[in-house]
Amino acid sequence: MNFNFKKYLYYYITIFIIIIGLGLGLGLGFGLNSLDADQYCIIPKCIVGTQCKINVACVGDSITWGYGVKNTQTIDSYPAQLQQLLGQRYFVCNSGSNGATIGRNSKSNYYSTMAFKNLTIGGLPDIIIFQLGTNDTWNWISQDYFENETIFLINQLLKINSNPRIFISLPPPMFCNRISNYKNIFIPYIITGLKNIAIKLNLPIIDVNHSFAFIDPILGNPTNYIEYFPDCLHPNKTGNAIIANTVYNAII
Repeated sequence: MNFNFKKYLYYYITIFIIIIGLGLGLGLGFGLNSLDADQYCIIPKCIVGTQCKINVACVGDSITWGYGVKNTQTIDSYPAQLQQLLGQRYFVCNSGSNGATIGRNSKSNYYSTMAFKNLTIGGLPDIIIFQLGTNDTWNWISQDYFENETIFLINQLLKINSNPRIFISLPPPMFCNRISNYKNIFIPYIITGLKNIAIKLNLPIIDVNHSFAFIDPILGNPTNYIEYFPDCLHPNKTGNAIIANTVYNAII
């Protein structure tokens, strides 16, 4: 029996190329999915002779980025829905970064992210929605540390050449009893700390947290919003719509 070496060599080379191609494709796919979309969100520069848009940068963590929803950047995240509400006169940039904290003692602190770096290039933001703090409940040191780190970060944002107007957005509640830090740290320290900082820096507050605590006007009972947070922490499309509307009303 004659062995056709060239035939089998071609066959194995073809299989090898296909495997490598699939591997690269899957790797790139998973890589892109794991990267924060903020790495690709840069506010476009205004073209001379055209009407410049009002640029809004949504600074935040995975809640802002849209973790857990489909069509994160185009439809379902709160920045995407805010863009729809504000219309073509505005450009909304999703500057959320998954896992971001305020405190610089964390490797995922927002100051070190590509999201922050992108805010200093391109067209630059006119408005910044600052919604961070949730992840600092797992990275807690002290009230003074949290407030000092928050003031440091906001001051860096205030130094951006476009002199942006900054709104401090109080993050949405956590709906899990298993998250013990919610009652121990989030409410008394994170939310209170952000309110204190807004007063110190004379910045407006957007109370997203309270948007999920409204009393039913007919029944008089608190509305059950937990269904809008499938994992008790990250909002679904409906939960993001509530955040977007709250932010929209504050901006307008």
